[in-house]
Amino acid sequence: MLTFAVPALAAAGAIAAAIPLLIHLLWRRRRRPMAWGAMELLQQAVRRTRRSLQLERWILLAVRMLLLLLLGFAVARPLLRSAALPGLGARTVYLVVDDGSVSGAIDADGRPILEGLRDAARAIVGSLPRGDSVAVIAASSPPRIVLEPTADHARAIERLGEVTGTLAPSEIAAAVEVAAAIATTRADAASVVLLSSLRQGALPRREAPERSSPDGIEWSMLALAPQESTIDNVAIAAVESGRGVAGSAVSPVRVRLERQGDLAAARSVVVASGPRLPTAIERTVRWSPGQTEVEIELGVPLPALAPGDDPLLVLEVAVDPDAQPADDRAHALLDARQRVRIGLAARRGARLGEPLSGAGAWLAAALAPDPRGSQEIVEVDPTALDGRRLRDLDAIVLPRPDLVSADGWRDLHAFAESGGLVVVLPPAEAQVHPWLDRLAAAFDPPWRLGSETIPIDPPTTLRAPAGGSRWLAAIGGELADLAGAVEVGRALRPEAPIAAADRILDLADGDPLVVAALHGRGALVLFTAAADLDWTTLPVRPLMVPLLQEILREGLALGPRQRQGSIGDRPRLADAAAVVEVRSPRGALLPVGESGVLEQPVVEAGPHAALDPAGRVVSTFVVRADHRAASTAVLPLERAAALLGGAWSFDDPAAIAARFGEDPEAGGLSMLLLLVVLALALLEMLLARRFSHTSGGVGAAQRLRHWLHSRTRAGVAS
Repeated sequence: MLTFAVPALAAAGAIAAAIPLLIHLLWRRRRRPMAWGAMELLQQAVRRTRRSLQLERWILLAVRMLLLLLLGFAVARPLLRSAALPGLGARTVYLVVDDGSVSGAIDADGRPILEGLRDAARAIVGSLPRGDSVAVIAASSPPRIVLEPTADHARAIERLGEVTGTLAPSEIAAAVEVAAAIATTRADAASVVLLSSLRQGALPRREAPERSSPDGIEWSMLALAPQESTIDNVAIAAVESGRGVAGSAVSPVRVRLERQGDLAAARSVVVASGPRLPTAIERTVRWSPGQTEVEIELGVPLPALAPGDDPLLVLEVAVDPDAQPADDRAHALLDARQRVRIGLAARRGARLGEPLSGAGAWLAAALAPDPRGSQEIVEVDPTALDGRRLRDLDAIVLPRPDLVSADGWRDLHAFAESGGLVVVLPPAEAQVHPWLDRLAAAFDPPWRLGSETIPIDPPTTLRAPAGGSRWLAAIGGELADLAGAVEVGRALRPEAPIAAADRILDLADGDPLVVAALHGRGALVLFTAAADLDWTTLPVRPLMVPLLQEILREGLALGPRQRQGSIGDRPRLADAAAVVEVRSPRGALLPVGESGVLEQPVVEAGPHAALDPAGRVVSTFVVRADHRAASTAVLPLERAAALLGGAWSFDDPAAIAARFGEDPEAGGLSMLLLLVVLALALLEMLLARRFSHTSGGVGAAQRLRHWLHSRTRAGVAS
């Protein structure tokens, strides 16, 4: 189809073509006929030659109009374009370049994938006819406009060099939406070209819905065909600190590896180290043929901390460098605290100095079975519970939640948000439990319990929830025997079914005995039965101590685990009131908003320090690259198309560039039109002379003059 490199000049030529017609019309209205003596003779002559004169005028007018019209078209540089692409008139090409973590992998040519994508983008820009606009959008999270639409192709090629790889995941769909939003503000046709390897890491996990074209816009969607070459890669899929015992010299760490590409027998070396750790740990992993995943556990030695030292240590785990560097390193936090302070919000007897009794005594004995151990019990008055008393605790156990005020519940929620563990048991003395409403108002857990105590007759035993519970994984082998020895005769029943993921321990009839809900970096754990022999035999059974100890360890391990985020995220900091900015591993300062959320996404992997207004470190969290976003696995074309959604056309870079380029014969159109214009100019000059009868020929006007002269002479002679 025909388009113009400079449409304005074509429009100017069309307007100029009307000038001869306008002059012709104005010239006709310029004179008014006046009667005089020889008028009748002239009118007779004009009537005889009128048709010939009108034909001459219209032929000359048409030639002049056509000359100006073709001259405007010629200087506007007409182009022949493929009918597969939109547009009569201007066109904007939106280059969506995938600079996510998957693009950092080294391809079969020994170059990063992103380099090949930039080369393909430059070739497309170089093929665009002058007058077409081009925009550049980077597709890593969050998508950003690198270059607004411009007809300066040299500048576009230069700005493509600024698209450098990131460790953030790809967000292709969002980047296309950015292009569509720009296109809706412009009147020209639009083509989006996706420059991505279309490997597994670049695409979403589920199929995308079909995407409609922006309203009122000629829109086409082109993409590079998915790369088919395999890339060998071993990725660190997860690093998780285990549930260490306070005061222990070693912290357990689980590391999960995944691999892609060549699945022959191989080996990988994993190294765990940290700036405050006494030594590095090295482990060799041997892969069997066809094996794609392996999990290992490391025992990382911990240092002896001085009073006042931060108990959270940064651990870096690295695997042998390979073709995808984005997932060769990961970080985690280890808890090296020497002692755990557990608050017990139970009331003593009425007389001064009377020891704890009932539920308080049972819980104190189970939480700290060895007074010389690493657990320290701190008694707290439940009626005076507030943020100040919670500040120095790691966990708190509430056997008398009915005595906690509404403000106390809000402070407990803030305590959990900052990494604390809150364990709640119903009071043994109560039959109705209105305190559950205050708990629900403060924590808003995903489950609700009825407020009345329900007797169970005959008493029921305990069992592990379906699928097991992570909280009790360490005693999973003995749990069945331990639980079977416990009887429960009274309990609070749930108002609706509770998800299996929220259950820690169940009654044999299917209702829960212990449920949990995560809050910020901490957790809320709720028992449905009191630690009282009128409710259950649990306090005097062997399960009591390991149950509370495992809940304590898993709950306290949540804090370090929750102090982590992914590249491209804007994490919310639990210490928001004291934090004004975050310092990245390379020293960049990221501002924190009033709500405690970072004002811009994190873009670096590794430990980040949260700083107060004086520049002191308040807390530390680690950021990781998502190993799934770096996956180099090859996807078939059909699968890639389904994950992208929309009516995409896939081709290789050269073919896409050729589709945008002008026809090889189109370059001669301007010269051909200029030759036609020259011929018309010569023809106009000849016709003008001919029709004005300045040549030697005898035209109608000359014959008219001869006739008038002869008639005049005849009249004089008579």
